[in-house]
Amino acid sequence: MAEAAPDARAAALREVQAAIRASDLPGATARALVALDAGIEHPMLLNLRALKAEEEGRAADALPDLQRAHELAPNDFTVVNALGLCLARLERYAEAAAAFDKAIKLEPRFAPAHHNKGWVSELAGDLEGARRCHLQALKMNPDFIEASAALAMMAVRAGDMATARREAERILDKDRNQPTAQVALAAAEIDEGHF
Repeated sequence: MAEAAPDARAAALREVQAAIRASDLPGATARALVALDAGIEHPMLLNLRALKAEEEGRAADALPDLQRAHELAPNDFTVVNALGLCLARLERYAEAAAAFDKAIKLEPRFAPAHHNKGWVSELAGDLEGARRCHLQALKMNPDFIEASAALAMMAVRAGDMATARREAERILDKDRNQPTAQVALAAAEIDEGHF
């Protein structure tokens, strides 16, 4: 496939970025697909195509795009984090953890990478490591609801229903639809006999 002219490349990237700034992810993705088909290769475009594949349940199809994006931008912590998420969805937990470690090294204050490392640590059975990661994510961003919800569920698994209830209620005060917090609160209520 022939490489696109520099002007066409710049215009395509501007259009995609404008759609992202306008919170139009479907529009950004559509423009990214057109640009990729036209021979324009850029980590952002590859990341968007990979995200679409993952949303469609095709994580294996997303992986090559994320690997290529990582080759093009090895120090872009958002690309490395996205690669880690894809690897985790493919149950390649050790590789995912390594990707999250790299994202954290590149940008230590990026709370999602800490949370994601906690997620794969928990899946790997390292509950204390998972707890530390989620707490670190909350240190970076005290309003990171997903990290709080993960800690609430960890409290459920540990049988600490008082903590699970307290954390779940705090989360649900901010977001009534947070599913992990809803499950944690339900578990605490069942434990208390409030069926």
